[in-house]
Amino acid sequence: MTPIAQLADIADHFRPGAGVVVHTGCAAPPRLSAQLAGLAAAAGPFRLFDLCTVGTPPFAPGVDAGALRMTTFVPGRALRGALRDGKVEVIRHPLSQAPGWLAGGAFAPDILLLHLSPPDDRGRHSLGVSVDAMRAALRRARLVVAEINPNMPRTRGDTLLSPDEIDFFLTGDAPVQTAPPSRGDATDAAIADHLAGLIGNGDVLQLGIGTIPDLTARRLTHCRDLGLHSGIITEAVQPLIEGGAITNATKSAFRGRSVATMAAGSAGFYAFLHDNPAVEFHPCDLTHAAPTLAAIPRLCAINGALEVDLSGRVNAEYLGGRPISGPGGQPDFARAAAAMPGGKSIIALRAAARDGSASNIRPALDGPATLAARDVTHVVTEHGVARIAGLAGSALQHALAGIAAPQFRDDLRRARL
Repeated sequence: MTPIAQLADIADHFRPGAGVVVHTGCAAPPRLSAQLAGLAAAAGPFRLFDLCTVGTPPFAPGVDAGALRMTTFVPGRALRGALRDGKVEVIRHPLSQAPGWLAGGAFAPDILLLHLSPPDDRGRHSLGVSVDAMRAALRRARLVVAEINPNMPRTRGDTLLSPDEIDFFLTGDAPVQTAPPSRGDATDAAIADHLAGLIGNGDVLQLGIGTIPDLTARRLTHCRDLGLHSGIITEAVQPLIEGGAITNATKSAFRGRSVATMAAGSAGFYAFLHDNPAVEFHPCDLTHAAPTLAAIPRLCAINGALEVDLSGRVNAEYLGGRPISGPGGQPDFARAAAAMPGGKSIIALRAAARDGSASNIRPALDGPATLAARDVTHVVTEHGVARIAGLAGSALQHALAGIAAPQFRDDLRRARL
C-alpha cells in the first residue's frame, strides 16, 4: 500500500478508455469518486462500472458530461437523465450474475476504487456496507485504489481485505453516503398494511429499498422468529433485530444471522452494523444464488413494480416506454420464493398513477417482463391482495382486476387477452 494525496498523483494509470469499477451504492468513495470525475474530464473518457447506484454519487457529473461512460445493473434516480440520453448502459441480468459477468471479461476492470474501513487489530480492512461484486473486481483489476475512512463500519461476513490487496490509498473523513428513511403517504401505508398481513412468524424476509419495504418492516414488530436474507437492508430492519422479532432461528444456513450484500441507511444504522455479529455481508453470487435461496425455508420475497398485466407478468424497469431501472435482485428472489413450498413472492404496487389517470394493472405490459407470472404468488395494491399462484385465464384476470383502482375495474374485467 502506497499513500497518495489525490488520484491525480497516479494519473498515468488512467488512459482514455480505461475501465474503472467503483465501490457500489452507499459505499461509493466520496473523495475518489469526485476526483475520478475531474480526472475523466481532463484525461478521459473512461468506462465506468457501478453495480447499483444509491443517492447522488460524486461521479454523477462525469456521467452527465459523457466523460464517464457508465455500465450498471441498477441505475439510481440521479442517473435517470443520463440513462434517458443514452449515456448509461443497463445490464438486464439478475444480480446473482454480476460477479460472473465481471469475471467473464464483459467489462475489463483496469482500476478498482474502494471505500474501506480502517484496519482491525490484524491489519485487515473491511468492505463495509457493500460487498456485492467487489471480490470479482478485485480478482480482475490490475490496480486497486482505496479510500480509507474511519466513518466506514467494519462489517462481518466476507468483507475483509489484507493490505497487500491494495496498491494505493488515500484517507477520507467524509460521512458514508446515507439513505434517509422513507415516510410515504396514505396509499403506501395501506399497501404496507396488506403486506404485513401476509407475513407470519418464522418467515424469512427479503425486502428491497424504498417506501413500501420500510413501512412494511415497521409493522412487523409483533412477529416472532423472523429471518432476514436480502440483497440490500435498510435501517427499517434495525428495530426488528434489536427488539427480537428477527432471530433467524428457522434458518439451516446462517442460523442466527441476518444476511445481505449491501446496506443503505443513516450514520446511526452504520454504527449498529459496525462489528455486529448478528448481520453478515456476502458477495451477491452467494446471497442471490439459486442454491442458497433454495435452502431457505419460508422465503418471503417482497418487491415493487411499475406495472402488472392481466396474465400476471411484472415490469419493474420501464416507465412510459423508457428505462428507469434494471431487474436487480428481483428475479433471483422472486423465482426462488415462488418455487418453494411455503414461500411467498409478493409484488407490491400502487393501483394507479398518482393522479389516477392510468391503471398500473393493465391488459398488457408497456415495458419488458422483469418477472413471469410463475415467479409471483401474490400481488398487492392499496385495494387488497390477489393470490395469483395457480391461477390462469379469466380467474387470474378477475383476481387482478379486483385490486385495481375502482375506476378501471370494469374495463379490466372485460379486456380481451
